[in-house]
Amino acid sequence: FPSHDRQMYSARVPNTSRSVITAGPDLKTDEVSLPFQNVYAMMKTEFIEHLMKENGIPYYRANEIYNKGETNTLNDFESYVKDRNPVVIMVRQPALYKYSMMAFRVKIHKGHDLKLPIEICGPFGGDFDGDLMATFLVPEEHQENIIDKMSPISLKYFDKNMKPIIEPSHGVVHGYIQCSKVQLKDNKSKPRIFEELQ
Repeated sequence: FPSHDRQMYSARVPNTSRSVITAGPDLKTDEVSLPFQNVYAMMKTEFIEHLMKENGIPYYRANEIYNKGETNTLNDFESYVKDRNPVVIMVRQPALYKYSMMAFRVKIHKGHDLKLPIEICGPFGGDFDGDLMATFLVPEEHQENIIDKMSPISLKYFDKNMKPIIEPSHGVVHGYIQCSKVQLKDNKSKPRIFEELQ
């Protein structure tokens, strides 16, 4: 291929990212936590528009501020993400059926991994041994519609047999059992009662 063709085909698709998935036990079922730098790149256009509007500056100046990425800019971006509560579509290839693509609300963290709720691994057919997943940012005007139709909370059952798409795995159940025990001085255990499990 000519050089310009190679550059075009090798370029990353805008508003997307890809990361190795790890467990995010503190996340809600419809949330994922993405690396800060991934979200910063995915939301470049939207954040530059935000800088232009908030500071009354032209595009080239806002772009310079974005590219420098100084501490106050990064803090501003973190607040921007929390306020916007963006939506992404997660895809695990091969996407053989509709449950391979689901929509989630975004949180951010420092690191390089993509934190996923443990219970979502089943529908995706994934696990935490190095699996990669792609992320696509949903335009703001379509976010509510997408989250209503494609979030794990909306996709409750498999169409073919009406079984729930989210079921606790053996490992999760065993973890609950271990967490519900209290070790006494005589080395005996008694159950601990949880007031609420979410």
